[in-house]
Amino acid sequence: MDDLTNALFQGLKEEATESIVEMETACAQLMTDFHTKCPEVIKSAKVERINSVKFTASFCGNSEGSQSWEKFHNQVEDRLLKQITSDIEKFLNKPVQYNDLKELLWIEREDEDNQLQGIAHCPKQEIDKVRQECDDFRVQSVTMYRDMIRQTTIENARNINQIVLPSICMTLSFPTSKTLNFLRYREKAGEVKEQFIYSLPSVTLDTDVFLKMKRGESMGMMEFRKKFLVDLAVTQRIREDIPLRPDEEQLLFDAYIRKIPSIMRYSFDSRAQRFLINPKFNKPGCTEFLKFTESIVNDYFKPRGETPPEYLDWDHLHAHYLSGRDIFLTDDKKILSIDAQLKEFGITVMSFDKFLDLYESNDDLIRTYWKINSIDGVSDIIYDWD
Repeated sequence: MDDLTNALFQGLKEEATESIVEMETACAQLMTDFHTKCPEVIKSAKVERINSVKFTASFCGNSEGSQSWEKFHNQVEDRLLKQITSDIEKFLNKPVQYNDLKELLWIEREDEDNQLQGIAHCPKQEIDKVRQECDDFRVQSVTMYRDMIRQTTIENARNINQIVLPSICMTLSFPTSKTLNFLRYREKAGEVKEQFIYSLPSVTLDTDVFLKMKRGESMGMMEFRKKFLVDLAVTQRIREDIPLRPDEEQLLFDAYIRKIPSIMRYSFDSRAQRFLINPKFNKPGCTEFLKFTESIVNDYFKPRGETPPEYLDWDHLHAHYLSGRDIFLTDDKKILSIDAQLKEFGITVMSFDKFLDLYESNDDLIRTYWKINSIDGVSDIIYDWD
């Protein structure tokens, strides 16, 4: 990477670390205050000139922006699930046979009590379409806030009859389904100098790696956080792997580890002709992933006389894949034994120790997972540092 790129990432790393650890802003309220109070403050203070405005905010956690995104996300994903559920419920008016159910659910197992368990699924193309719709909404929301901040700054300058417009520098962090992103915007005297979105490399932690980092083995969680600027996440299935204690919940919060949604499972009692649905997990499964795991079990594990991974292990990988994330860290030997097959399918898995050996620094990781994009509606990324 050239000097310009190095400078870019160094600046992002410093601001992102501050944003992740310290910044948690209710952006809608902040903008209301900014609009209503700023002109009054400027007038009472007899401000003669606004040279520059620097603004950093995080649209994460409990911010109003984050809550509106969550509501929109649920509405969009519910459309898929309602269609699937509606099709399934049509069976409730007649005796349901196993083969009938297979048309709609990916049946995984049947226990001694005639309980069938399956996954509602659809093609990845449909899931990606939903994911993109949600992510586009988030980007549009953030760019709207950027425009509001910029317009307010310009109006305040004009209110004091300032001819040369102030310099404006903004860093707005926000999550999408795949990772945490930073919108960078800078203009000088009305001319745009920087305008782009940088997406962090995304790393999903299996439960065993999360616990290993908590114990400080190989590298502790906060040490890892200081060394690598990445978007860390676990899947919602971690709550079924282990009952998270208060200190572990606090670690997730302190280290800014997101919990990405998991897939919905349906249970069916074939004797009572009754469905049991767990609404806690509201993500439809991916047909291609389910076919892939079936082939791995039949073609790899069974011929070797080996027990395949448990359903929770597959669900962690499934959620990671659906979110389009970069690296899945696990010390599960069964998962690591099929790393080549997973790689071919589009999933990168590795052990925690291998990750630390492979990426000695944050720069090493960035070289592999470089993601920088123009903002929607802007044809080119602008670099003009003077």
